[in-house]
Amino acid sequence: MRLEPLYRVRFTYPESWSVGLDGGWQQMFFMAEGRCEGSVTGRFRGANFPRKEGADGPFRPDFRAVIETDDGAVIMVEWHGYGRAYPLDRRQIVGSVFHLADREPLPPAQRRGLRLCR
Repeated sequence: MRLEPLYRVRFTYPESWSVGLDGGWQQMFFMAEGRCEGSVTGRFRGANFPRKEGADGPFRPDFRAVIETDDGAVIMVEWHGYGRAYPLDRRQIVGSVFHLADREPLPPAQRRGLRLCR
């Protein structure tokens, strides 16, 4: 089986908040805005509630988002994982992503892969 990217999402965080916790941990909240391109194309909006260990430590994304596709479908996205905050231009994240849609936006043969990028 060969995995192919389902879509690529590029997004920014136009708004964010952070609270310092004991032991150098931080709880953060980010509002995300962007766009998906690929087999799924459309507007991307979401919120990330990650927890991070120190300034350069690992973090755990806890992301919820919606993709409003160009053809009118609504796809809800749930993303959890573990990541490194360095190097700044090449952060590394592993995780799981789940999708729910109001209809089938793609044939099964095209729903095999996924790539998320920031």
